[in-house]
Amino acid sequence: MKPKHLELLLAIALAVVVASAFATTWTQSTGLVNNLSLGMSADGRIICAVPSSSYAVISTNWGQTWTVATNASNAHSGLGNGVAVSADGTKIFLPSNTNGSELLVSTK
Repeated sequence: MKPKHLELLLAIALAVVVASAFATTWTQSTGLVNNLSLGMSADGRIICAVPSSSYAVISTNWGQTWTVATNASNAHSGLGNGVAVSADGTKIFLPSNTNGSELLVSTK
């Protein structure tokens, strides 16, 4: 194979690899409406969302199923002041009142 053909072949192969790396498949997660705040672990497995009109909800399987965090009694009703999840997913941090001056920290 001539060098110019080899260069063209490599350029096409590189374009295909780069294009496929940017291809994204989206999966719709159900059950969340009007999310104001989201927090996620580094690998995306643990997700915490604070919807505008309910308790915080937590997913431990990349958003496939959700559990209402009713034990976080003050962290609800659309606080929208932010949610944070530690990189390893073992801690979740939620504001616990309407002005965000208190913080709930999950224990696992």
